[in-house]
Amino acid sequence: MKVTYSISALLFTVASLCCTSFAATEYVVVNNDYVFANSASVYKLNATTGKLTLVTVLETGGLGEPQNPAQNNFLDVEQAISPDASCLFVLDPQSNDIASFSKTLNYAELGRYTNAAVNSNYNGSSLALTPNGKFLYATYSGSENLGAWTVNSDCSLTFIAAYVPSEGQGFFSSLRVSPNGAYLIVPYGNDAELFTINQNSGALTDMGFVSYTGLPGCSRFPGCDPAGIDFTKDSKVVVFGNLFTYPSAMTAEITPTGLVNPRAWSLANPERIVGALYPFLSASAYAGSGPLYFGAIGTGNEKQYAGILTASFTEKPLSITLTAGTVIQPPDVSDCSIALTGDLMVIAQYYNQIAVFKTNADGSVTPLSTIIDGDAGSLFSLSLFPNTR
Repeated sequence: MKVTYSISALLFTVASLCCTSFAATEYVVVNNDYVFANSASVYKLNATTGKLTLVTVLETGGLGEPQNPAQNNFLDVEQAISPDASCLFVLDPQSNDIASFSKTLNYAELGRYTNAAVNSNYNGSSLALTPNGKFLYATYSGSENLGAWTVNSDCSLTFIAAYVPSEGQGFFSSLRVSPNGAYLIVPYGNDAELFTINQNSGALTDMGFVSYTGLPGCSRFPGCDPAGIDFTKDSKVVVFGNLFTYPSAMTAEITPTGLVNPRAWSLANPERIVGALYPFLSASAYAGSGPLYFGAIGTGNEKQYAGILTASFTEKPLSITLTAGTVIQPPDVSDCSIALTGDLMVIAQYYNQIAVFKTNADGSVTPLSTIIDGDAGSLFSLSLFPNTR
C-alpha cells in the first residue's frame, strides 16, 4: 500500500525558499518508470542528515520503461519541475505521453500530452525545461527526433513543432537547456548539436554540431560519445560525460553560432571506474572553479558496479583534472544518475535504490543513507528542488 501525504503545502514552502542562499529541506523527485503503472515519487531530503522521507506518489496513468538494464537508457532524465514548483512533468515512455501535475490543483494530474509527430516508446526519452518554466523539450527515441512544447499558465502543454537535428535522426537521449535559457544541447553518437531558443515562441534554430571524432584523447577504443550534460553558470561552457567505457569527459565552448573548441579530458583512475556518464558541477565549479563529479560505472570480477569520479574543474583557463574515485557498494549495483545540493550528493541506482552521500574535501564521498523506492520499476532518473547552485 502506498503512503501518500499532502505535497502542496510542502512544495509551496520550498518554493518560497528557492531564492535564498540556504534551505534546510530539499525535495527529490524521481520518475519511477514502472512499465505497468508509472508514477513519480517525491521525497523530503534533510540537508543536514541526508535522510529521505516519502512525501507523495503521483500516479500518471501512463506506462514507464520495461525493467531491463540491457535495454534501458540510463542517460534519460524523465521528470522536470518548474522554478516556482507550479508545474511538475513526468514522462511516460511506453505510453508516449508527458503527464502534467499542477500546484493549483493540489498536484492532481492535469492531463497527459502527446502529438502524432513524436513517439517516445522505443528505449525511452528525456525532458528539459527552460529556467523560466515557459518551454519544455523532449527527445523521442521512437520517432528519432525532438519535440518542443509551450507550458501554459495552467501547466497544460501545447505542441510547437518537431525537429530533426542536422546530424540526422537517431535514438537521442540526453538534452538540456543552458542556465540562461538561450540554448538547447543534444548529444548523439560522437557529436553534440546546439539549438538556439526563441525566447518568445520557444521555437528552435539549429546551429549545427561539433564532432569529437579523432580528437586527442578520443582515439583510444571505443572513443568519445557525449552523454550526460552540465553547464557553467554563465552558459559559456558545456561539460559532457562519456557513454563509452574509457574514463573521460568532454567539453565545448558555447557561442551564438554553434559549439566550438571541443576537447576531451582523461579521467583514468586506479579504481577501474570507467563509464563517466553523468557530470554534475558543484556550486563552486558551476560558478567557475571547484569540484566536478561524475556518476559512473566500474568493472571487475565480471560484474559492473556504481562509482563516483571527482575532478577539479576550472573554467578560465579551462581544465579538468581527476582527484578521486569512489566505488559504491553493493558491487552489483550499476549506473547512477546524480544531483548535488551543498555537500550532499543524491544518487539513483538501478533499479530501486536512492542513496545520499556526503562529499568530502579530498573528493571522496561518504554514504549517509539508502532507501528502497517501493514504486520503482527501473528507477534511474531524479531531480532536486529547489536548485541551490
